[in-house]
Amino acid sequence: MKVYEQLNLSLRRMEEEGTALSDILASERHQPYGPLFEQILKGIMENRDLLDALLCVLSKLPLKRYRRIEYYYLLIGAYGIVFLDKPDYAVIDSIVKLMKRTSPHRAGATNAILRRLAREEKELISTVLKEKPLTQRLSIQYSVHPELVEMLLEQFHVEEVESYFVYAQKSPPLDICVINEDREKYFQRLLEQGISSKELEGTFGGLRLEGKDRVITSLPGFFDGQVYVMGYAAQLISELVPVEGKLLDLCAAPGGKSICIKNRLPGTSLTSCDISATRVQTMKENFDRVHVEAVICQQDALKDRPDFHETFDVVLLDAPCTSSGLLHRHPDLRQAITRERVESSAQLQKQLLTQAAKYVKKQGFLIYCTCSILNQEGSVQIESFLRANKDFALTQPIRNTKIDSKGFFRTRPWEDDCDGFFGAVLQKERA
Repeated sequence: MKVYEQLNLSLRRMEEEGTALSDILASERHQPYGPLFEQILKGIMENRDLLDALLCVLSKLPLKRYRRIEYYYLLIGAYGIVFLDKPDYAVIDSIVKLMKRTSPHRAGATNAILRRLAREEKELISTVLKEKPLTQRLSIQYSVHPELVEMLLEQFHVEEVESYFVYAQKSPPLDICVINEDREKYFQRLLEQGISSKELEGTFGGLRLEGKDRVITSLPGFFDGQVYVMGYAAQLISELVPVEGKLLDLCAAPGGKSICIKNRLPGTSLTSCDISATRVQTMKENFDRVHVEAVICQQDALKDRPDFHETFDVVLLDAPCTSSGLLHRHPDLRQAITRERVESSAQLQKQLLTQAAKYVKKQGFLIYCTCSILNQEGSVQIESFLRANKDFALTQPIRNTKIDSKGFFRTRPWEDDCDGFFGAVLQKERA
């Protein structure tokens, strides 16, 4: 029951204090109940709207009338019945005992609500989803903000949108980039330790580890700087860099793309910047561990640096975005991405692109990317930039397999089994 008590406290902290999901998970990860805690908390975030809809049908009392501690015990119990691989009676017994401690007068109703859910689960789910308009059904079924559902449906077929939401319910794969060592040799070292992996196609040093619950720091060579954890799509973005030379990574922290670029193109002279002092420190620590040399600076990418003008052969702008391609990594994004947030991100990206363009040499390259699958933060952004900057042109990368018919890099989580990214390589023409 300890895990249920801690979950209740954490859910209230997230609501009342705005504590981030990632911070909550980090604080509980090393507890004996850590894996179950993470599974349930993420699961509730991924299915909150559906669970609320079920409780609305089952409870005679409106959910808003419950004290928050009471409501969250109901929510935890409902999640356990619908999604946990655990006997329903065990979940119900634990939640009812906790409710007796907290609110004895609610224990009987709690017992009745959860027992009915256990008996009639499939029928109740069908009831709350039946005859709902498409956007509303998808929003309830997968606990995604209606505006995000609408934006995705405007861009993708309904089957693709639903496939993404189903994919986002799964745990993301664990990918690494092998640093300062031949990938095949490292693959063999993993095998010797009983760890299976497979090569990530199109990457210089990428491997996908098989199995679950890997302790990253226990991987061979971790502390010697021979491995860096980084998703497949992000590694493919690093492959977009076409030449060695002077490279500026503008929004670089925690430094993964800089590391992968330097690993493939060791002759690159690297300058890596970020606005956050904390993240710059993390980037320094990552660079030190994998033995990457770079000029590192804390820098607001919106502020002009005249000393950077027309200085770099390659400028990489991994722009801040809504992270709409990462729903499987961050369940709290499901309710956070709205039209207003997309518009705000797009405005910032436009300003950053304009600034980044100043730093590119003649014949140099500007690489723009986001971990978003929404066109407003991808192709629309680049097409607008190209209309306003006639001295830049879209160029198609040679090394990459994820290029669409328009010359843009795209990954789709439900098709490519990785994060959703957009990328474009622009070349500055000689005046």
